[in-house]
Amino acid sequence: MKLFNNIGDIRGEAKEVTTAAQALLAANEGVQFLAVPLGKLDDSGIRGMEVIEELVDIFGKSSLDCKIIATDVRSPIHVTRAARFGCYGAIIEAQDIRAKMQGMQGRG
Repeated sequence: MKLFNNIGDIRGEAKEVTTAAQALLAANEGVQFLAVPLGKLDDSGIRGMEVIEELVDIFGKSSLDCKIIATDVRSPIHVTRAARFGCYGAIIEAQDIRAKMQGMQGRG
């Protein structure tokens, strides 16, 4: 996990959050955004969407003010499930969006 510190009134971000423990530690440091790398987690045998679901659940029940962002998004399913679970947003590479949109053309 990479932690970007707060600067004045601007709260930081924790990148590559892969566990609830990391997320809680970062939140206690005051970060505003927690970036969860879905594809990287999936590649390592960890279900990235389960991590997202767990974090949204934890922070929905706590007084810690953090927003969960899905990163390394690789499929339309990642996008829809992240939204359904309550992610604040998703970061998707532009070329990935174009490729996925082209792959979806003709279906319908």
